[in-house]
Amino acid sequence: ISVGVIIEFITFIPSLLLVALFRRSKPRRPRKISPVGEAIQNIGAHKPAKKTKLLSIESKEKKFFFPWWCLILAYVLSFLMVSTSVFFIIVRSVQYGDSKTRRWLGSILASFCASVLLTQPLKVLALALLFMCLCRKKSQAEAFIEQEDPVEDFTISTEDAHRKFPSKSILAKTRLDPYRAKREKAALKNLREIRLKEVTSWLILRELFFLLLFLGVLYAISFANRDIDDAHQMVNYLRREFLKIDYHYSDKYKSGQKKNSYVFENINSIKDYWYWLENIFVNKYLETCWNDRTTNNTHLLKNTQTNRIIGWPTLRQLRVKNESCPRKALDDHMKIDNCNLPYTWYNDAKHPFGFNISTSDPPKLTQAFHYKSVQDDTLIYSTSHATYMAGGYVHEIQGRSTEQILIGFRYLQNHHWIDRHTRAIFLTFGLYNPHANLFVYCSLLLEQLPATANVIFRPSFQPFKLVQLYTGTDLIYCLIYLILIIYYMITEIKLFLKMRKAYIKQFWSYINWAIIVCSWFGVAIHIFRQTEMKKMGNSLKTTRGTRPINLQFFSYLDNVLTYLLGFCCFFGTVKILRLLRFNRRLSLLHLTLKKSTKQIIGFLVMFSLVFCAFTALFYLLFHSYLQQYSTWLDAGLACFEMVSQHMSTVSALKEVDPLLAGLSLFLFILLAVFLLSNMFISIIVDNFNLLRREQLQHKNEIELIQFTITKIKQWLNMTTQKRQIEKNQNPITEFPNKIDKLAIAIDKLFGDAKH
Repeated sequence: ISVGVIIEFITFIPSLLLVALFRRSKPRRPRKISPVGEAIQNIGAHKPAKKTKLLSIESKEKKFFFPWWCLILAYVLSFLMVSTSVFFIIVRSVQYGDSKTRRWLGSILASFCASVLLTQPLKVLALALLFMCLCRKKSQAEAFIEQEDPVEDFTISTEDAHRKFPSKSILAKTRLDPYRAKREKAALKNLREIRLKEVTSWLILRELFFLLLFLGVLYAISFANRDIDDAHQMVNYLRREFLKIDYHYSDKYKSGQKKNSYVFENINSIKDYWYWLENIFVNKYLETCWNDRTTNNTHLLKNTQTNRIIGWPTLRQLRVKNESCPRKALDDHMKIDNCNLPYTWYNDAKHPFGFNISTSDPPKLTQAFHYKSVQDDTLIYSTSHATYMAGGYVHEIQGRSTEQILIGFRYLQNHHWIDRHTRAIFLTFGLYNPHANLFVYCSLLLEQLPATANVIFRPSFQPFKLVQLYTGTDLIYCLIYLILIIYYMITEIKLFLKMRKAYIKQFWSYINWAIIVCSWFGVAIHIFRQTEMKKMGNSLKTTRGTRPINLQFFSYLDNVLTYLLGFCCFFGTVKILRLLRFNRRLSLLHLTLKKSTKQIIGFLVMFSLVFCAFTALFYLLFHSYLQQYSTWLDAGLACFEMVSQHMSTVSALKEVDPLLAGLSLFLFILLAVFLLSNMFISIIVDNFNLLRREQLQHKNEIELIQFTITKIKQWLNMTTQKRQIEKNQNPITEFPNKIDKLAIAIDKLFGDAKH
């Protein structure tokens, strides 16, 4: 009990401070009084104190009161005190143990009971006695309340003015003056306009606050989902280890026949590919990656291995059917051998193959010659030459040493696993770096083109963060993000129900729904990715890495999530332009595009027709000669570069055919560059100049910056709304109102003297 009493005395001063903050904080919006009531209060302030009770109250000196925001400060201090107390109770209870904690909690309970039953009543009684002895009368103590919240309504109607005042008094004549009623209507209209601007400003500030909060949280989540520095270093490290030539392992490159720095520049045939697999990839793979089952701590430290292999690497082959070329139409004219078409989904081979395969061969090696359907999360992969389907002929690269891996490679090579029907070979494996918390999907693709009988090597390393290590801050960001998305969705639904057809015509409604849709899709993909991650973890625990695990699906999910977050950031940043509508000069871009919408649509139709015509022309004329025009898309990009006045392909066009190139370029520059580009610029400039002349003649409807500064001054008690209104009033228009106040004062003084 003694400890509880001591604690109560210690907390006496802070609690007294909080009570003072709660009791002596001004109200944020005091009640408004009529001009007549204000005039009577001003009159009462100059009359002798012994005449009336009101004058005696008004003549007293005001008490000291805190600004209204001190009430918020009091709530914050209360919350901090309670949180600090709870924190120390929990921490100390862990340190003290069970017995001391029980006694301590008993003292806290005794302190609470003593506070409620003894200390607080004595404190209230002591304070009441102190104020009774040192302070003035109760009526004087309530002077501030009487000033801020007057009970009497001084607003007097015109019909009551005859009964309220004598018929010959100046006050009655003033109240019945029709010109005064007009002035009051004008003042009321002015106050109404000020209030409407204030409400609009508050709405814009609230929208700006929520948008900036949303963008801050969105960018924080987006960058937390990516590890740019570590990912860049990881990709460079893997490219250096697997793709750069190491003369220590390659006698072929050491001889000086090929001096290229990267391996894929030296792989020009299937023979080169087998040489790279057997002499470079195997050694680099065993040195770069590590596995808990095959290495100990000493070996791991010696080779500085940091990448954990996920499952086994795999070789997956896609082939075309035998005799897929239409040879019958040409058999009578010429003899054709080794004719095969490019890879497509309808000529994908699925039958077993192989040369001189024995039934006594190990099943792990012979299964590479049998087609496997879609499994191991393999997905469709597209390149500029073909779109490769899932599934294929799969060989698992299993082995704890170089000799074990080379046995499988040599078996495949001896039995012609890669031949003229092969179209694509995927060498895929997954890595995990626990230090950077990054997964890497490694895909080394070899394409064999039947038209030219050459090969193309395409390496790809895609790092992504799959294991999310959430901290308290990250969870708060996610929670705020979900709350804001729900808030925006509810707001847009309400606007749609309110505006109906007008809502569909608004451009910004599509921007808002794009943010909402991308956000919810991102949330769904994130949850689905974490679910699949748990399944992969369970599979690793069950198989202990004895089966291949493909990270291609996780890489696709990470790419889609990155695209969605990128579009959310883009649309959210563009949405800031909508908040510039309060300033006429800053909103010129939006207004210019809005005013010239019909003209721009007509221009885009004409430009699209001309652009497509020239794209078709350049594609048909030069697709067989230049890489820049080999496809329709490449031809369109090259034409777009020429519209931007980047003539990088002009010299190559002249070398193909100077006459056709010169004529085509002349027509393109004349129509697309000079006429259409200048037409578009003229449309924008004309509408911009027209709007600029209109906007300069008007002031801003809402001075948001000035409004914000004024509100900050009011919060800091540097100014009041009454002073701001008086500052904006015109002395000439307010002169009759001053005369009315003088007449009321004279009538009041002489009326009291007569009585």
